[in-house]
Amino acid sequence: MVELLGERSRHDDGCTSRVSIVPTSERYTYAQMVESERIIEAYRGLMKSKGSRRSTHEFSLDESTRVGALIWDLQHGEYRLDVQERFRVKDPKPRDIMAPKIRDRIVQRLLCDYVITPVVGPRLVYDNAACQKSKGTHFAL
Repeated sequence: MVELLGERSRHDDGCTSRVSIVPTSERYTYAQMVESERIIEAYRGLMKSKGSRRSTHEFSLDESTRVGALIWDLQHGEYRLDVQERFRVKDPKPRDIMAPKIRDRIVQRLLCDYVITPVVGPRLVYDNAACQKSKGTHFAL
């Protein structure tokens, strides 16, 4: 749903244009994607799925300030990725895990909801159930 633009092409008259890879009906500008309501919606969706985790709980203790700061950063082009949390799990085998902080997860959700899913989703084969709404484990079986 976000307007993704391809390579710039230069015409003989010196003007440049961009080739769109998203149908017109699904275009959103960056400014539309980072509107307060959409960021808050992404945050609430994240809390619904990850709300029981310690890091999510800590973020929610000061959610209005933190979400407000994220909105400001995204709208003013100041957003930067944070350092990921690193931890080790031992079940079923030992491995190191790198996990993005809640702030970065909100941005990931925005990108998935307004860029990746609308653009890539319709092009996936019907039987692909990975991370698609209404296609969970039971659909995959």
